[in-house]
Amino acid sequence: MPNSKPSPTEISEDTQLTLDLKTIGMIIAAVVFLSTGYFTLKNDIEQASENSKKTLTKLEFSISQEAVKQIVRETQQHIKDGHVTLFTQIEDTIEKDIEKAESNIITEIRRAEQQK
Repeated sequence: MPNSKPSPTEISEDTQLTLDLKTIGMIIAAVVFLSTGYFTLKNDIEQASENSKKTLTKLEFSISQEAVKQIVRETQQHIKDGHVTLFTQIEDTIEKDIEKAESNIITEIRRAEQQK
């Protein structure tokens, strides 16, 4: 039986490789795409590294801490002045829903008793 497998091509200095313009263009586009992605990623890493090195100064920390304290004081004052909080609104809604449910249950029980 003759061997049906083609013999492997040997590569040497005399081997010729032919590429059409479309293939060359695709290779160039791929290299440009990969290079752009690499340098963009490298730049993003450098920026992230620089941003992580920034620290708050004592003055900046003091100002931000004072702002947080002021917000807490204002919130406490709003609660003391009788502003309705979200908790109170939820509590009122739940109480109304419970009263409505109780009323519906009582109505259903009376209706069931009348049908007996």
